[in-house]
Amino acid sequence: MRSRRVFLLNALLTVTAAALFVLGPARLEQLSAPVELPWPLIALAVCACEVMAVTAYRAYRRGRRSREQSERLASATRAICEAPDGEHAIAALLDHAHAMFGARRAELVLLSHQQPTSALRASLAPGRPVTRPRAIDPSSDAVWNAVAGLRRAVHLPEAASPKVQEGLRAEGIHQAIAAPIVHGAGFKGAVLVADPVNELEGFSSDDVALVELLAAHAGATLEVDRLSESFTELRRLERQLRHHSLHDDLTGLANRVLFIERLEHALTRRSQAPLAVLFIDLDDFKSVNDTHGHAAGDQLLIRVASRIQGCLRPHDTGARLGGDEFGVLLEDVSGEAEAEQVAERIAHAVREERSNGRGTRISVGIAMARPGIADAAELLRHADLAMYAAKDGGKDRKALFRLSMYEQAALRYNLGAELPAAIRNDQLIVHYQPILALDGRRIAGHEALVRWRHPNRGQLAPPDFLPVAEVSGVMPDLFRWTLGRALADCSEQGQLDQGFVCVNVSSSQLEYPHFVKDLDRALADSGVPPDRLVLEVVETELMDGLTFATTRLEAVRRLGVRVAIDDFGTGHSSLEHLVRLPVDILKIPRALTTDSARDRRVTVLLDAVRSMADELDLTVVAEGLEEEDQLQTLTEIGIPYGQGFLLGRPAPLACATDSPAKGYKADLPI
Repeated sequence: MRSRRVFLLNALLTVTAAALFVLGPARLEQLSAPVELPWPLIALAVCACEVMAVTAYRAYRRGRRSREQSERLASATRAICEAPDGEHAIAALLDHAHAMFGARRAELVLLSHQQPTSALRASLAPGRPVTRPRAIDPSSDAVWNAVAGLRRAVHLPEAASPKVQEGLRAEGIHQAIAAPIVHGAGFKGAVLVADPVNELEGFSSDDVALVELLAAHAGATLEVDRLSESFTELRRLERQLRHHSLHDDLTGLANRVLFIERLEHALTRRSQAPLAVLFIDLDDFKSVNDTHGHAAGDQLLIRVASRIQGCLRPHDTGARLGGDEFGVLLEDVSGEAEAEQVAERIAHAVREERSNGRGTRISVGIAMARPGIADAAELLRHADLAMYAAKDGGKDRKALFRLSMYEQAALRYNLGAELPAAIRNDQLIVHYQPILALDGRRIAGHEALVRWRHPNRGQLAPPDFLPVAEVSGVMPDLFRWTLGRALADCSEQGQLDQGFVCVNVSSSQLEYPHFVKDLDRALADSGVPPDRLVLEVVETELMDGLTFATTRLEAVRRLGVRVAIDDFGTGHSSLEHLVRLPVDILKIPRALTTDSARDRRVTVLLDAVRSMADELDLTVVAEGLEEEDQLQTLTEIGIPYGQGFLLGRPAPLACATDSPAKGYKADLPI
């Protein structure tokens, strides 16, 4: 179009000059009589003006086009830079290339930075939107073969081989400029604009330089985009790593590091509002891992963590501190009462999770931030001490921190460290308390009660060290020692050669994987008939793990060993449970025995228990007999067996028969 306009202008000026040349002598004399210039000179002047006008017009057009293309290049660069991602940047590049050069087509080919042996191609064709970058086969793609390895911008198809020219024509490309995208020392791709709308004018040398410049801008921008993506990925990874460094991978809760960090921050900024820390430990968690495997243990921890988090407010912090230990930071609580309520709520929620056939139990220590406490580790230590106090109190409970717990913790730590050596070095001794048949006060059996003859602290009773044994994991060894000692004393070579012997066992010991196997081996080694051994389980512990305990006790009874429920009536067992449980003996707790002589309702209750036991073929033993009127009441009711200080105190083996029934032979085993 531009060539046609220039041609017409030149023709007009030429005709004008010719007319002047032909008509000049006559007309010029009339028009300018005073001027006597020769007409050839006048014609030459007119032609000079024509040339100047054409040159000026061409300079104006070139300058205008250069400015327009510079503005479009800047616009293209800006659009590419502002694109939200690589795909939008490619679309902006092709769209501006199409507009800048008046091209019908624009193409972009790139080496894949994920797979350097493959390539991507995006296209802008007439009447169609920009195609998304698609993978191409470099060996068969005509555009790729035309531009691969370029080091500078070239005209196509002139600069290509005959085979490539044929491929371009097959693609519908007849005239094009291709410029390489180079980064560093390597070829990364190319920009191609093809088939100008003005076919007569075509692409100029300026267009070649401009396409090369556009490719350079595109290469830098796309590389920056990749760098931006890399930095974005790095930031994402950094956030992910920080999250992992501050959170527990298994449960997703905060870990100890983040918990301490938040606790320190809370202590720094807290006002008058109290601050509380809960230290939570799962009771008997080790038995879950031992019995069902670590995968089951992990799943339980995940569910417990979810239960804990569900009991907290949005600004509270729940954390897994390690193993089966959890922490809770309660900010802005009203006081100890509110902290205890939260602990109760958590314990109730966690109990809904079943493990070993029973509700999961926790021990919770509570520590309040008091004036003068600014150290997070110290406050957490206080909660930890309170948690151990809760375990010492029987587990499945909470305890508030008191300063006296420091001394208790030191004692507990020392005893826990010394207990394994005490078992090996025979510092333990078994005392026996007689169980009598009340009708004739004859010895029917004994209960084995372990004592620790501590070299520095004197004789320690079970409550002084059994909780330590549970926490420190020494309980299986302690039970095996006690069982072995009791069976040895009941053997033909021992002094308790008649009657039965009761050995206490906790629910955590029942959960020990090799419990039944160890029991069977001990009976075989001692030679004591299995029916002379009675295992006592506290009712509250039995009910908490009813399903699992039932299975384990059934295995015990298959060995011929009998089972007694200790402190019957203090738990939450139902009559249905009593029918289904593998139990032989019910032991009435001391509290009911004490009230039997002065509270008629208790007397009626005990009579009902005795009657029910008779119907279920169960034996009843009353514990805690200390007064004659209690003995008389129980005898009248028909309770067959009793145990208590009135009938005999726990004593070493040598004194085990020193009781009101001394001299009597043992009754038949109950």
